[in-house]
Amino acid sequence: MSSIQTAIELSDRMSAPLYNICTAVNMVISNFEALEYASSTAIDTSSMEEARQLLADGMVGLQDITSATESARRKQEEYNQKIQAGSQHTDVLLNKVKSLVGAYVGISTVKNALDLSDELTQTTARLDMMVSQYNALNGTMQTTDELSQMIFLSAQNSRASYMDTAASVAKLGNNARDAFASTGEIVQFAELVNKQFTIAGASATESSNAFLQLTQALGSGVLRGDELNSIFEQAPNLIQTVADYMDVPIGKIREMASDGQITADIVKNAMFAAADDIDAKFNSMPMTWGQLWTYYSNQALMTFQPVLQRLNEMANDQHMKTALTGIMNALSGAATIALNVIDVMVTGGAYIVDNWSMIAPVIGGVAIALGAYTVALGIYNTAQAISNGLKAAAALRESVHAAALAMQSGATFSATAAQYGFNAALLACPLTWIVIAIIAVIAAIYLVVAAINKVQGTTYSATGVICGLVATAGAFIVNTGVGLLNGLIQLIWSIFVEPFLGIVEWVLNVTNGGFDSFGGAVANLIGNIISWFLSLGEVVTKIIDAIFGTDWTAGLNALQNNVLAWGKNENAITLDREAPTIAYRASYSDAYNKGYDFGQGVENKISDFFGGIKDLGNSGDTGALGSYGAASDMAANVANIAGDTSSISDSLDVSEEDLKYLRDIAEQEAINRFTTAEIKVDMSGMSNTVHNTNDLDGIVDGLTTRVLQAME
Repeated sequence: MSSIQTAIELSDRMSAPLYNICTAVNMVISNFEALEYASSTAIDTSSMEEARQLLADGMVGLQDITSATESARRKQEEYNQKIQAGSQHTDVLLNKVKSLVGAYVGISTVKNALDLSDELTQTTARLDMMVSQYNALNGTMQTTDELSQMIFLSAQNSRASYMDTAASVAKLGNNARDAFASTGEIVQFAELVNKQFTIAGASATESSNAFLQLTQALGSGVLRGDELNSIFEQAPNLIQTVADYMDVPIGKIREMASDGQITADIVKNAMFAAADDIDAKFNSMPMTWGQLWTYYSNQALMTFQPVLQRLNEMANDQHMKTALTGIMNALSGAATIALNVIDVMVTGGAYIVDNWSMIAPVIGGVAIALGAYTVALGIYNTAQAISNGLKAAAALRESVHAAALAMQSGATFSATAAQYGFNAALLACPLTWIVIAIIAVIAAIYLVVAAINKVQGTTYSATGVICGLVATAGAFIVNTGVGLLNGLIQLIWSIFVEPFLGIVEWVLNVTNGGFDSFGGAVANLIGNIISWFLSLGEVVTKIIDAIFGTDWTAGLNALQNNVLAWGKNENAITLDREAPTIAYRASYSDAYNKGYDFGQGVENKISDFFGGIKDLGNSGDTGALGSYGAASDMAANVANIAGDTSSISDSLDVSEEDLKYLRDIAEQEAINRFTTAEIKVDMSGMSNTVHNTNDLDGIVDGLTTRVLQAME
């Protein structure tokens, strides 16, 4: 289908010339006016003024036309853009439809090929049984391939489908064996019947139904009843042939058939007797397009027969069954896991419903906690705003001391709010909860191991279990990394290297006689294509093998070798297609054991460090109790300590009474120092001679000074 590309183009090729004309006329009028002025009004320009006015009116009209044209052009461009957008959407839709159709056609083609392979295999198996029976009956050595070639030539001569003809021959040979002496008679009889159907104009469905009824009649030995009625409806000319052979009117056939007179031998002999007449009528009929298609379809089927047989061999290959069984087991495991998850969900839902009275307060508490956190966050934001305002107000104060206090208060409040924010951030951080979960898991492991040791009397090391699990997780990470690297190498190898190797190998085998026939070459080419898809599957199997220690890749390799052998002979060349692989995988059991041994060693060292306390009850061990000796001597030592402390207690009682007297004496001396103290002033070193009033003043001042010094 072609996309929508319709558009309308509007071109304005009139406005520009008209503008040029108007401009030119204006210039002419202006020149005439200039000439009139230069010639002192020798020219009458009144008509020119009228012309100028008309020209101005024309310019206005032209401007309107131009505006309208421009508007129409813009609208047309919008219309064209919408058409283009619709065309693009239509193309996208068509591409999607083509993709879906292509995918459906691809799936249908694969399904049809597999169905055709199954049908051909079943028919070949019936022919093989037929050949074995006639060989045993006649003592011949005919092969199934020879019979297939006979059927192919018969189908081409009668313009019939090979598969339908082969199925009819197989039914005749297995169900009506007594009516025919050899397989050649059966093939010749089937060819004549097909030609009779073509002459009668019967469709493929009608021919198939009539042939089935004829086969049943020949198998029973007599043609009558429903079999006769069906052949009368689908191919009356075949009944006419029987009537001509028996030299009776066709209307008498039913009566003779009811009496059992039309036997299988009569039907067979009638067809063989009329062979020349049937061939003459058949050859006079032109070939139709449908018959031409059937003719070449038969040739294509015979060419691809080895390929179809190989496809069926894949269905019976043990490696394919092993690979499919592994895939089904994996899917079964996934289904089991999914079922367990669903059961857990259902059980959890039932538990929630049954215990909602207990769960509801918890959910309410969580909701309240979230609400409180939201309120606290709002308070923090408000406090931060207030703090910022205080900082701004404090900066405007004139007093440096008051400003400093305000800043200090604001800083303290900000630090408090920041601490609240930090606490909230810790609670909101997933890392915090991960650390808490790890601590809880470790504590649970210690509790479980301790409980097991207590119940079963074992000595498992909880530290060893934890270290073993950590080592196992490390081995899992290493194996996953190795598997991903191997998968990446396999992907690059499958895309860029293996197709080239396949082409080179196929060309070498074609040139060196590695195939016996064209069909073998085609079969090997299809095997290379299937091998490439299997190589892509190894991308996944190598990752799975590295992680879980399976060997799925070996199964795919064996299957690849099988399909790559299609069509080859003993002279064929086979190139190595195996991609490079990192051949390393950490053992989970070894990793766990090493981790357990390491953790147990650490736990033993810690236990040895505190070994004295652990061996507290052992006799003769003084390492943990120092000079007091062993635990058996502790009672006597405690009694000695009690006696020592008793005498000390008596001494302290006496000393306490003495100390009381000493305290009273000290207090009395301190009081007397103030109540009975004497001030002695020594004036012997001073001059005591008085000559005038000034000398008295000096004596008084000196005395006052000495008194103060004595008091101090």
